[in-house]
Amino acid sequence: MALNTLIIQALRRRIGDTDSAKYQYQDSQLEDFLLDAATVLILDVGVTDYELDTSNRTLTPDPMANGPDWSYIELLLSCAALHIAQVEQRETAGKAGAISVGPRMAINTSAQAQVAAQKVAQFTKQYSRAKLAYRMKRANSYITGIT
Repeated sequence: MALNTLIIQALRRRIGDTDSAKYQYQDSQLEDFLLDAATVLILDVGVTDYELDTSNRTLTPDPMANGPDWSYIELLLSCAALHIAQVEQRETAGKAGAISVGPRMAINTSAQAQVAAQKVAQFTKQYSRAKLAYRMKRANSYITGIT
């Protein structure tokens, strides 16, 4: 199935893109980030519970179905948010310098770069915590299955 709309909205809230009058990202772009994150999770964390079909843009089974898999959803959201923050940091770094817009307005992009770096640091911590929680859940289910 295509990614659940609730997951896309949760990512939108996570990154602070909530003003529907001027969304920074379209739903399809957020879905792309989530699918990229699902790919990373297969490689970085060894997620095997979900199958990713990139050509059809689907993730099966739906992590929201049959009782949401909150540890996976948190992991997916954290990874996607980190990727978005890294993209924004690279874009900000490419625009380094001061921008003057008229005699009274100047934007210091080094301050924007600092904010972008703080977002990357914040989402890196969230992703690390989510990985640990996901691995702990899997380890606990394995141990429970043995006894």
